[in-house]
Amino acid sequence: MLRVLLGGFLLSLFLNLCPYVAYTDQAQEPFPLASDAFSTTLFKLQDITNVKTVTFQNRNYPNDKKQKQFNFTIWNTNHKLQSFNRDISRYTGFKPSQLNQKTQISTNLCHDSSCVPSTIQAEGNAIGFFINPKDRSGNLINASSEYIFPPNYRLFKNFDVFEFSYELQVPYATGIAYTGVCLDLKDNRNRLPLWYCINVFDSRKNEIKKQGDWVQARDIGTGTPIIHGAIGRMGKYSSKTKKSYGPQDKTWRGFKSFGFSISRQQLAQAVRDTKSVLRRYNPNSKFNKLSENPSDYSITSINFQGEAVGNSSLGMSARNHKATLYKSRSRKPFGKKVRW
Repeated sequence: MLRVLLGGFLLSLFLNLCPYVAYTDQAQEPFPLASDAFSTTLFKLQDITNVKTVTFQNRNYPNDKKQKQFNFTIWNTNHKLQSFNRDISRYTGFKPSQLNQKTQISTNLCHDSSCVPSTIQAEGNAIGFFINPKDRSGNLINASSEYIFPPNYRLFKNFDVFEFSYELQVPYATGIAYTGVCLDLKDNRNRLPLWYCINVFDSRKNEIKKQGDWVQARDIGTGTPIIHGAIGRMGKYSSKTKKSYGPQDKTWRGFKSFGFSISRQQLAQAVRDTKSVLRRYNPNSKFNKLSENPSDYSITSINFQGEAVGNSSLGMSARNHKATLYKSRSRKPFGKKVRW
């Protein structure tokens, strides 16, 4: 049951269940993966200046959407989005400098001051999410920010280590709620997807601290395997960066730094373990063909997200997202890091 619940971490993100999407007003070009560099930036997002005017509803992406963009998504909600000008920092820990349609959008679920609707906040390089369980149309609600890369954007063709870091606070959570970072990878040799998720917070007492690295053979909705890890637990599929906090199971106010890295060796081991699990539980799966060569994998997207199951709720915010590729395992940066 535990793994089924944790497996839901990505389920709602990729199902076409009435999503609401907000895009920044400028597309961002990822930096080229230079083969002669010691490190390289993956992308750089300019300050988010207007959430409301770039919001699209009831479809995955607008017709004019380019493939190099950052977006927000709330999945499995019943209500349309609208501007929202109340202070909800009690729940997210984040209060934009001005509370208006440019910085906050929410569902129109609530009609009085005692109710807080599901809300997306964005200003500068900070983002916030609040999830209200009354707003759900399915078993859970997922709120995420996502950066989508161009096709065939290979992480490990010329580099050895992918590193991601950000600052996070989770002031409010009830029931079963969790948050983390997921990479959507693709085996270009065999044209197969693979999800790689590092969990940072889980509201269930001691649950995230018990979690190690494990493989979910298939997502319920798509059949895609998911590689799971709790930040800094076992180190088999990822490693915690030196200044990062470890896994959290209690809410907190005030930003803490979290970071993890994935090396070529760790990706290869994760793929081998995935295929081992599949041979036991699904020997005829097409994913048994997954390549064990890290150079064959490209990144489709990076997702920072939170999820609340059933009647649970979640309030959180994050800032200073960074992503870097390195030539070696060294945590010392050889060049400028990326900031969202």
